[in-house]
Amino acid sequence: MYSETATMEPTQILLFSVVALLTVLLVVVGIQVFFILRETKQTVKKFNKILTDANLISSSVARPIVGFAGFVDGLKGIKNLVELLSNKRKAVKREKDETGVDLEGKLLDDQNGNEEDSGHQHIKTLQERGRRFHKDGKPLSS
Repeated sequence: MYSETATMEPTQILLFSVVALLTVLLVVVGIQVFFILRETKQTVKKFNKILTDANLISSSVARPIVGFAGFVDGLKGIKNLVELLSNKRKAVKREKDETGVDLEGKLLDDQNGNEEDSGHQHIKTLQERGRRFHKDGKPLSS
């Protein structure tokens, strides 16, 4: 009959060759996947470096712009202060014209020699000035 060591059947040979071929293909595909992953890692590192450089460039560009914006804000503050002081002077001048009282609180007539208890008049003038609240020289309405 058949000898056990003699020959293999054709289906066994075909099965063995298919398994060997698939094993070789899977090993080659595994090696290729390894190379692809390594290349992807290098690409991600380069991209990360590019993003870091872009961050440094944008921050170095933004820093002077922020400084300039602060400078402009400072100039606006100075301008507002000058406007406030000039409006205050105009309001005091208008009030002086309306009430007949100068900055020291004396009546303008007192300069001509007509003094009428100027110390108390000064206090009354300051009290009257405190009762009227003004914005830009105009009385505030409720």
